[in-house]
Amino acid sequence: MIHTAIAQNYDVRIAAARVLEAQAQVGITRSNQFPSASVRRRHYSQQNAKVDKSISRLPGQRGRPESTVIWNLDFWGKYRRQTEAARAQLLATEWGQRAVILLWSPI
Repeated sequence: MIHTAIAQNYDVRIAAARVLEAQAQVGITRSNQFPSASVRRRHYSQQNAKVDKSISRLPGQRGRPESTVIWNLDFWGKYRRQTEAARAQLLATEWGQRAVILLWSPI
């Protein structure tokens, strides 16, 4: 019965959702430390206007692949400090969740 009460308590659910949110934020913040890459292909077609009856429309298609790699050098540890701050926030959120559970647990 106690486990059911804790599981169905909205405060505990909110605290658990905040922990999941903090975990996701750690992952997002940590991802800034790594290079990012993207590849795409531009494609467009062109059709000449009909100028004369003897000249027909000439379809043309062009395209080219493009790639981009971005990596910001972390000279002063900016991204590492942001990751540490996000982990500290996660830890604080987990302790908050424990406090909510203890608050609703019978003594």
